[in-house]
Amino acid sequence: MDLKNIETVGVVGAGTMGSGIAQVFAEAGFTVYLIDETYEKATEGKRKIVERLQKSLKKQCNENENISSSAINNMNSILLNITPLKLEDLIFVQKPQLFIEAVFEDLKTKQTVFRELDRLCGPDTILTTNTSSISIWDISKAVTNTRKSKIIGMHFMNPPYILKLLEIIKSDRTSDETYSIVQGLAKRLNREPILTSMDRPGFLCNRILMPSILEALRTLEENVGNVEDIDLSVKTGVAGAMDILKLGDLIGWDVVLNIVGVLHEAHGSRYEPPHILRNLVRDGFLGRKVKKGIFDFYRKEK
Repeated sequence: MDLKNIETVGVVGAGTMGSGIAQVFAEAGFTVYLIDETYEKATEGKRKIVERLQKSLKKQCNENENISSSAINNMNSILLNITPLKLEDLIFVQKPQLFIEAVFEDLKTKQTVFRELDRLCGPDTILTTNTSSISIWDISKAVTNTRKSKIIGMHFMNPPYILKLLEIIKSDRTSDETYSIVQGLAKRLNREPILTSMDRPGFLCNRILMPSILEALRTLEENVGNVEDIDLSVKTGVAGAMDILKLGDLIGWDVVLNIVGVLHEAHGSRYEPPHILRNLVRDGFLGRKVKKGIFDFYRKEK
């Protein structure tokens, strides 16, 4: 397959990351199928994209009253590029040349998706995963041997329509051709920088990021400082791009716990989840996606 032949992509998982990734591809001019287990979930994913684009357009209008109709037309063109779809209805449409899986960070769930895509897709289709921590090789165990060379990781940062960094992860069976195509695709999506990681749990970004989040949680748990001061210490004291605990709220504490679980199993005690992380997830303080996060939890505890 040649890079220029990739015009249609499928994004499986219409949640926070999936809808964001679909938006990135649609903005770059690709035809996108936004896929989930039900049509309602896929439609909800597109609705989130509509809300984000309308909010961006409104902001532009507030800043410039003379904003042209071309901005409105551009928004409509992006939305026309996206079609919500139920996974089992994939048999009725022209098959994408590439899929990005963006479901929950759980190995069995991802393997189920890959097994189904392997069954439905032609032999040349590339299957990528947006996993942020799980081994690409482990995910690829769900597909046939002939497909394994076309499995690769494309880890977008959250939110992908704002953060440009992309992490590409090859397994030992990923072909050089697949890697080259995905690297070229990343450039077409204006990703910058584009990192390449070995297939080790956590890869580059989360191997480095998660210890910082865990240590911030431990300092809170041990009453070393309050939420606000911990965030300020990272943002202003060590030139962090974002408050570390607010970042956890953005990622989602359930996702953080799943990533840390993978890292703990692979790398040992330095990734042991603190009690406060388990309590956040247990009590439903998952972060921005449920409009209830660590700041609310901390006030509750006080």
